[in-house]
Amino acid sequence: PLRVQRWAMEAGTVAIPVPRAVSARRAVGIAGEWLIPEGAGRGALLYLHGGGYVVGSARSHRSLVARLVREMGCRALVLDYRRAPEHPHPAALEDALEAYRALLGDGVEQITIAGDSAGGGLTLALAARLRDIGLPTPAALGLICPWLDVTIDLTGNRPVAPREPILSPGLISSWGRAYVGAGDPSTPGISPLLGALDGLAPIVVHSAGDDLILQDAERLERAINELGGEAEIEHRRHPGLWHDFHLFAGLLTQADDAVTALGASLRARW
Repeated sequence: PLRVQRWAMEAGTVAIPVPRAVSARRAVGIAGEWLIPEGAGRGALLYLHGGGYVVGSARSHRSLVARLVREMGCRALVLDYRRAPEHPHPAALEDALEAYRALLGDGVEQITIAGDSAGGGLTLALAARLRDIGLPTPAALGLICPWLDVTIDLTGNRPVAPREPILSPGLISSWGRAYVGAGDPSTPGISPLLGALDGLAPIVVHSAGDDLILQDAERLERAINELGGEAEIEHRRHPGLWHDFHLFAGLLTQADDAVTALGASLRARW
C-alpha cells in the first residue's frame, strides 16, 4: 500500500544523523525546508528528492542534502513537491519551477539544481523548461542515479538488475503509471532524456553499477557527448553499488565519499 511505501522511505533514512554544522528550518511560503551549513555563501541549491514521484520528502533526504551542502558551502531548499498519484505530472514540475522562481525573486545569484532518482529526472526536466521559457540558467545540475525515461518502464522493457536491492521493475512501473496519469510518458517533462538536451547547464551525474536504471545515466552521457561543445557532462561511476546508495551517507563509507565528490564537483561550477 502507498502509505506503507511512504512510511518505509521515511523510516529508512530519518535515523541517519544530520551533521551538527548544518541547521534545518521550515521554508516560509513554499513547501519544503532549508538546510543551512555554517559559513554558507550567497548561492543556493534547489534539491528535488527521489522516490519515484510517489514517496520521499524533504525529511527523508535531510541527511543526504545536509552533507551535500556542507561540502558545497551554500544553503539548500529541499522541496516538498506534490506527489503522485494524488498529483500526477505536471504538478511536481510546476512546483519545482515555482521554487526556482522564488529563489530568483529572493535575489539568489547562483543556483544549482540537484536530485536523486526521480528527483534527478525532475532536475533535468526543470532545466529544460527553464531554457525553453528563457529564465536564467542554473550554475550546474547534479543527478544521482537519475530516472530519465519512464517509457521503458511502462512497456516492461527495463532490463532486470539481479543485484539491485532497492528497485524492482514492477515497483518502478507502478510509480511511473502513477506519475504519468492520463499524460503521455514520452513528453520531455516526464521523460527528459527524450527531449532536447542542448543549451543546458553543466551536468554532474553519478551512477551505480548494480542500479536497475543505470542505463538512463549512460544514455544521457552518450546524448550529451554527441552534442559536442553544446553541453558538458561529468559522469562518475560507482561499480558494485545499488540505486541511490548516496542516501546512506553517514552510514556507508562509499556513500560519504560519493556525496563529498558530488559536492566538490558542483561547488567547482559556481
